[in-house]
Amino acid sequence: MTTFTVNVPGKVKNKLARLIKEPGGEIIHISETDNQKEVLLNGIEESLDQVKLIREGKSPHLSLKEALGD
Repeated sequence: MTTFTVNVPGKVKNKLARLIKEPGGEIIHISETDNQKEVLLNGIEESLDQVKLIREGKSPHLSLKEALGD
């Protein structure tokens, strides 16, 4: 079996997936970079907001051990 990594426009994603699956191919992973970037940036923003609240004494802080649930 051969593995390809390609970048395709979102509008052809479904057509390409059907083309791959029809002869017995398998889609291993689909990622949409714009969406991933937005999720990452939102997570960073939320984390920085939490740090600000902790520094202002408006939110309790957790040790790494507590945060990981150990």
